[in-house]
Amino acid sequence: MIRYSRGLREQLAKLLFVGSNPTRISKSAGHFGCRRLKSLRPRRPVGECPVNRLRVGKLVFRDPVLLCGVVYLLLYFDASGFLRLGLLAAVLHELGHILVYCIQQRRLPVIEVTMTGFCMRTAGERFSPLQRLVLAAAGPAVNFALAGVWAGRHWKIFLNTLKIHY
Repeated sequence: MIRYSRGLREQLAKLLFVGSNPTRISKSAGHFGCRRLKSLRPRRPVGECPVNRLRVGKLVFRDPVLLCGVVYLLLYFDASGFLRLGLLAAVLHELGHILVYCIQQRRLPVIEVTMTGFCMRTAGERFSPLQRLVLAAAGPAVNFALAGVWAGRHWKIFLNTLKIHY
């Protein structure tokens, strides 16, 4: 194993990562003998949000400008309204998870809104296997309920399409 002096390690890191975050090579070896890189930047306080996140109460929006821009463009070009219904179904799906969490824990979770959807922060919380099952099944249960409502409204149309005309 090659050992570098501290000054040489920092010079190598600067050469390897020109224009990126200032880094240094740590002394401990990672997987397969690779050296890990640690940032020289000071750590953020625990409660502080990074620049690319916007916190509003219990909601955390990751990349809010990009998120709003993409949603705006998608809704602008959605002539049929299909995307609006899909977004409504997705929000109601996530609200099913959040409702069950509120019933189980008696408080609101911290919710992170990203480009790919919603994420509830539950790190450090203990759930029984039954609680996890109910929490995981709450979203699909809302989707099944929405499908039932849709089927109830359009049942006659569905039956008319199944009729065989001679």
